[in-house]
Amino acid sequence: MNQFQHPSEIADRRGRIGLATGTSAAEAAAAAISELAPWSAREPLEPRATALVVPRQWRDADARAVVLGIRTQLLARGTSRTVSLLRTPGQVGAVAAATREQWRDVALGPGGERFDRVRVPVRLLESTRIVAAPAGGDAMPRIGPIAIVAAFAHPRQRAVARLAADDPAILAELAAPLLPSMTIAITQTPDGWLAAAATDSIAAELAWLALAARSGRRAEVVPWQDPGVQRLSALLPAAPGPNDIVIAPQPSVDAAVVRSLAEALGIPPDRTALDRRK
Repeated sequence: MNQFQHPSEIADRRGRIGLATGTSAAEAAAAAISELAPWSAREPLEPRATALVVPRQWRDADARAVVLGIRTQLLARGTSRTVSLLRTPGQVGAVAAATREQWRDVALGPGGERFDRVRVPVRLLESTRIVAAPAGGDAMPRIGPIAIVAAFAHPRQRAVARLAADDPAILAELAAPLLPSMTIAITQTPDGWLAAAATDSIAAELAWLALAARSGRRAEVVPWQDPGVQRLSALLPAAPGPNDIVIAPQPSVDAAVVRSLAEALGIPPDRTALDRRK
């Protein structure tokens, strides 16, 4: 049985969020990832199979465009590797996978309240995971990074979450062993596409919550008080706090967009404008 460890590549644990726009999903995703380069390039992605994990409800053209953006950045970093597209399983597919997959139990540690260990597919656990989370806009669904990764937990444990109306805190426990090396949250706007990239999973969920709110998602609490964010913070050994989050926008991103996201995440202006000038 494995012990859960946080997979963030950022050595000093600050939650940098790269923010970018583009005329296509591929362009926006690639540009957002490029804003992470000063930090994430310190430790390249592990030389393993790479899976881009997306929700099954997302239309194929948009998901594959994000794959293209990721491949562009991997090539720019001198890494030529295959990025396979992996969609979340439906209920029928998950039940079938229960007998087909090899499973491994991963202990959560003291932060788990509903589960003390989570059973996950070995093939996904042993791959490099990148998550693309659509945050709404036009015909796009809104499905957050935590919910996407949690969909791969063993069907019996997923059933517990469904009985609890997919409580975000329970989903966070199911997602913890499979947290990705990088997440891209993306939304379609009237002018094109807006993407946020992060290697820290809490920063990624916060960014997705902020983008989803811009596209019309109603929330009862601010992002930092989201039950999924709260539970994931309890599970991680060195979770970032509000003072650790930095927005790194591409110069083309409208200042009003940067300000609105910073306000939603409780980030003071000096931790956005400073990065904007780099």
